Amino acid sequence: MLHDDAGYLVVAVSSTHRLQLDTLRDRLGHGLNLATEAEIGRTFGCCEVGAVPAIGAAYGLPVMCDESLATEPAVHFEAGNDMELVRADGPALGSLMKNAT
Repeated sequence: MLHDDAGYLVVAVSSTHRLQLDTLRDRLGHGLNLATEAEIGRTFGCCEVGAVPAIGAAYGLPVMCDESLATEPAVHFEAGNDMELVRADGPALGSLMKNAT
């Protein structure tokens, strides 16, 4: 989860990739910073601390999603804690992320 002066943004990327924060800042044309654990905890109060749901729209947050995730046969993401995962295939993930950038 990232933040700027306008609020928070959830960024969904594969666990095998790294977010290039400087590149994202350049493309968006403004500064973004990593949210602190306290900010994440306040935003996702129903989740365990540190568990950031990939489906930010469920929390009214904008989402940016690595488009390569939609081509994966299966994607797993945290279900609000560090012990459970949600499994979705590419088309299902696309539906969940339909409003993501």
